[in-house]
Amino acid sequence: MTGELVQCPFNPSHAVKRIRFPIHITKCRQNHPHVDLVPCPYNAMHWIPQRQLADHLANCRDNFELAASDS
Repeated sequence: MTGELVQCPFNPSHAVKRIRFPIHITKCRQNHPHVDLVPCPYNAMHWIPQRQLADHLANCRDNFELAASDS
């Protein structure tokens, strides 16, 4: 659903329509350079603290979906 709201990882007070998330995240990331988040390579909607990236990658639901579709 395109009207679904998602929370901005850089500023939790921001609720953004899912369809506008890529545009919002680009702007918000520039406005919050002190927030140390990195995007998940499997899902651009996931922004994770750098120190938690390895755990996220090992458990990311989208990684398993990609692996299943490759086989």
